[in-house]
Amino acid sequence: MSLFERKVVTLRCLQLCYVFLGTYNILLLDEQSNFLDIHTLEVLEHFMLAYKGTIIFVTHDQTFMERIVEMKFDIDPVKRIIKPDM
Repeated sequence: MSLFERKVVTLRCLQLCYVFLGTYNILLLDEQSNFLDIHTLEVLEHFMLAYKGTIIFVTHDQTFMERIVEMKFDIDPVKRIIKPDM
């Protein structure tokens, strides 16, 4: 990993820490697990599971999602519908 890539990852981690340490009722996260190393991803999972508010997030990481979510919705942009995925 280049120095630039390490700095980007460090900045992303600091941004996530700032968000989770805030006093918010709802968090909206987009691809929050991208570019994180294994340890940081585990820490993120811990914070998300311990978070008392609502977290709405978008991810393509199926493994990460299955460990975190309590309720999942699929969005079909063609049909313009949102449906629960049981």
